[in-house]
Amino acid sequence: MTATPRRLSTFAPAFKRISLALLLLSTLLIFAYPSVGKPLWQLFQLSASVYLFANLQKKPLFAPGLLFLAALVVQGISWYASIIQHPEYAETSLKVQRLGNWFSFILVAWVLKDTPKWIWFTWILGLIGLLLVPWTQGNGWAEFQNSAIFARSSFGFTNAEHAGMLYGAGLIGLLVLSGRWFRRSFTSKKPLALARITVCIALIVYCATLVLLAETRAIFVGLLAAFIVIGILLVSQLRRFSWQKLLASAAAVCIVLVALIASTSNYSQLLPKRWQQEIPTITAALNGNYAAIANDSAGIRLKSWLAASEWIQQRPLTGWGGSGRGLVMQHLDSLPLEIKKQFRHLHNSYLDTLVNYGSLGGVLLLLLHGYFAVASWKAWRLGKAPGDVSLFSCAFLAYWLVVNFFESYLFYTSGTTLLALTAGGIIAFYWQQITNPQIA
Repeated sequence: MTATPRRLSTFAPAFKRISLALLLLSTLLIFAYPSVGKPLWQLFQLSASVYLFANLQKKPLFAPGLLFLAALVVQGISWYASIIQHPEYAETSLKVQRLGNWFSFILVAWVLKDTPKWIWFTWILGLIGLLLVPWTQGNGWAEFQNSAIFARSSFGFTNAEHAGMLYGAGLIGLLVLSGRWFRRSFTSKKPLALARITVCIALIVYCATLVLLAETRAIFVGLLAAFIVIGILLVSQLRRFSWQKLLASAAAVCIVLVALIASTSNYSQLLPKRWQQEIPTITAALNGNYAAIANDSAGIRLKSWLAASEWIQQRPLTGWGGSGRGLVMQHLDSLPLEIKKQFRHLHNSYLDTLVNYGSLGGVLLLLLHGYFAVASWKAWRLGKAPGDVSLFSCAFLAYWLVVNFFESYLFYTSGTTLLALTAGGIIAFYWQQITNPQIA
C-alpha cells in the first residue's frame, strides 16, 4: 500500500461505507427515478474517488489508471488539434467526461472488491430498478398493450434502442446467473423452492417481453452473439447435466431456430412491417447502389457511416474533437434538415470514437475492452470469480461489442452506467485476489 496522508487514511473506512451506501442507492434509482438516482451516482463517484486515494494500491490500479490517464491525454490532444486545424469547429472548452465516463467501473470495483456478497446485491438492485422503469418513467400497462398494434415501446427511456439494450443485458444476466438460484431451490423446503423458481422464471419472461416490445434488431443480433458464446463455452466445458448445460442447450435451440428462419424463402414475411420496409434499403447497399438508399432507420445509419469514413480519413490520428460526430451529421447533404436536427451522433460507438478522437481514441477503446476481457479471464483462473460469473462476463462482452456497432451507447448515461456496474462487479472479483488474498 502506498503512503497516503495519515489523516486521510484514518477516514478511509468511513468513506468506504458512505460510497457503498451511495452505490447501492444510486444503482436502484438511476433509471427508475433518475432525478434522484443521477445526483446520488455523482455523489458516489466523488466519495469513491476519495476512498480510492485514501486506500491507494498500485498493483491493481496500474493498468486501468494508465488507461484513464491516456483517455485524458487523448481528449486533450484531440481538442488542441481541433483548435489549431479547424478552430471554427472546435469546442470552446475541453470536456473530459466524454471518455472519462468509460472508467467509472474503477470506482465500482474498488468499493466492492473487499466484500463479494455486495457485488451480487448491487446487481440485484440494478435489475430491480431497471424492471421498475416502465412503471415509474414510462406509461406502464399502456406500453405493453402497444404490442397488440405492433408499436415499439421505449418504456420511459430516451428511445426503444436504449430500453432494448438495458433489458437485453438484464436477460443475459438472468439466464446465466439464475442457475445458482435454481440449485439452491432444490436444497430448500418445497414451498420456498417453488417460490424461488416461480420468481426466477417470471423475471426472465418479463425481461424477455421488454426486449421483444422494444423491437430493436441490433439487440436481437447482440443476444444471438451472446447465446452463441454461452453455447460454445458450456458445451465445450461441461460433461454432466447441470442447469448451465440446460441453458447451453436452450441457446443452441435459439441458434437453430434463427438459422431455420433465415433459410426460409419467405423469411421476410415473418418480420415486423417496419423491418420489411427497410429490406430494399439494405439490398441497395449490398448491391452498391448507394443512391437508392432511403432515409429510413437503416438508411440513415448507412449514409452517416459512409460519410464518417471520409471524415476519419481527413483526421486519422487525432480526429475532429469532441463535436466531430455532430459535424458529420450537420454536413451530410443526403439527409433532410429535420433528420440532421434530430440526430447528433452516428449510431455507432466505434465510428463516434474514431471521428471524435481518431486512431488514438480507437486504440484506447480497444485496450479498455481488452483489459476487461483479460481481467475477467484472470479472475476465473485465480478461482475468485465463480464459473457462472465468468460465463456472464464473456456473454456480456460479446453482446456489448455487437450492440455498440449499431448505437452510440458508450456516449450515453444508459451505456456508461451499465458498463460501470457490470464491468465493475466482474473486475471486483479479480481485484479481491490482488488486494485481499485471504478472501475465500
